[in-house]
Amino acid sequence: MIRTVAGTAVDVESQSKKHARRRPAPNLSQTATGFVSVFSRKFRERLEELVASGLDPSHITEMAEQLADTMLKVLPEPSVAARVSGPVWTTEQVRVALARDGKPISRQAVDDRVRRGTLLALQVKEAGERAYPLWQFKHDQDGWTVKTGLAGVLQAIPESAMNRWTLSSWLQRRNRLLDNHSPLEALEGGETARVLALANSAAARWAH
Repeated sequence: MIRTVAGTAVDVESQSKKHARRRPAPNLSQTATGFVSVFSRKFRERLEELVASGLDPSHITEMAEQLADTMLKVLPEPSVAARVSGPVWTTEQVRVALARDGKPISRQAVDDRVRRGTLLALQVKEAGERAYPLWQFKHDQDGWTVKTGLAGVLQAIPESAMNRWTLSSWLQRRNRLLDNHSPLEALEGGETARVLALANSAAARWAH
């Protein structure tokens, strides 16, 4: 299974329900402050015990970097797909997000969309598993859909011309031919024709 970063995976089961409320963005400042508060209390308690046993406190100061690195190792690592494309969904999350009449679409339907080039999927290390960049979806009162114009780009640049990982980066990278906007930003701005022209040109170039 793909492990999405804590706080980045969207709760699609609740969002796919009729007119579900949007999940609020995590308050990172509040989370960090809470962690520091708990750690500070526990660290002081341990430090008092160590000083009482005769340890020189300055030795602890010298270990600050090592202690911080050790704590960070406990936190979960972002998935490879999330590092490249940002937050991602699993196949199961996509099935729920694209539900029809409250019923998740089948895995076969998801596979068919990927095959037809109407949905972007990134193959990850785990055999047979995929990650779906969250930025390709939009949400409105009718639920989740793939952003307008993206399918045309996916079909214009087949995987034989560019693998999906590279395409994901290309879609998010600023391009001078699009007034220094990324193809994704241009699509969101309604400039579908310009992006498709650029995609066709890129596909022809990479095919050789």
